[in-house]
Amino acid sequence: MSSGARSTPPAEYFVSTSTYFDPARAPNGDFPVIEYIRNASEVYDLIYYKTSAISNASDYVSGNKKFYMDLWSTAPTCTEVLLQLDNLELAKPDNYPIGRHSRYIAWTTKQNQWERLQFDFLDRPDPSVGSNTIDAMPLFFSPGLKLGGTYYFRNLDIASEGCTSNCETSSPKSCPALYSGEAGFCKDGIDNDHDGLVDCADPDCSSDPACTTSMSMTYASAVSQREALSGGASLRSELPWMGLILSLGLGVKWTLEAFLS
Repeated sequence: MSSGARSTPPAEYFVSTSTYFDPARAPNGDFPVIEYIRNASEVYDLIYYKTSAISNASDYVSGNKKFYMDLWSTAPTCTEVLLQLDNLELAKPDNYPIGRHSRYIAWTTKQNQWERLQFDFLDRPDPSVGSNTIDAMPLFFSPGLKLGGTYYFRNLDIASEGCTSNCETSSPKSCPALYSGEAGFCKDGIDNDHDGLVDCADPDCSSDPACTTSMSMTYASAVSQREALSGGASLRSELPWMGLILSLGLGVKWTLEAFLS
């Protein structure tokens, strides 16, 4: 990129529930990465990004394209990571699942070391959302659980091959893939589908009335932070476009240095 030139990144940080640092340094010294300190008091703790890079979300529903991310986490193995595609005009804090096109799930297999996560299609919370109307991507770490932890991540990509540049090796999947079994039994305190996740901790329950109140509170909290403080209460960058820069499989690796040049 020529000196002084700037371009809108394919996705940019909008707001988050908890503390977000960009740029940051990973425990092993890798720099730059994103650091996110999840709030243990939140059931659904999210990072919200705006994006104009997803022209056809049906590609990800069908599996023709995938989301990938390099992650280093202090959280225990088999921690769920959830990526969601939203339409900002439709998705309001108090109307979940309206405006939420689709969700994609991954599970950690390592602790305190880098790994490559692949997100697989989970479900379509709101089938009425058009696949060409996506303009936001919420990212959830351990959704449904009041579980703290520090997450370092980079190379959040959209690609058919799984990596655009210098990515970690993907780990074999060793955690349960959750698609059905808990829905309808989301406030009985029982692990009905025997996957280790109870009630709202199970992604099957995120659209259940027993759990949507917590989800709505998370969205409302993020919106309030955004409105209360310019740039978001948890933003640790001075300029709003210096949020998470994604390669998104577009053939160009946007870097912080490029924007500062």
